[in-house]
Amino acid sequence: MSNLIKRGVKELRFVLCHSSPASNGARDYIVNHYEAVKAANPDLPFIVRECTNAQATVMARYEFGVERRLYLNDASEHMVAEAVNELVD
Repeated sequence: MSNLIKRGVKELRFVLCHSSPASNGARDYIVNHYEAVKAANPDLPFIVRECTNAQATVMARYEFGVERRLYLNDASEHMVAEAVNELVD
């Protein structure tokens, strides 16, 4: 993944349930893409928050505190990747 900091992304945050099937795609994305994202963006906060029965979401924070959030319930890993790309492009 390209350098997100140059695109104005200050933080990438995932909220998900650690056991809910609705969060499977978000969990799979984190497991399979965390290292690549951090390798390309070592100073970018990549935050994962797990909470029982939480609705799966991904949020990007930009300059001046602007935030965008997308909901990921029942999303596949591929759909989560598309959502992340939508937030960072």
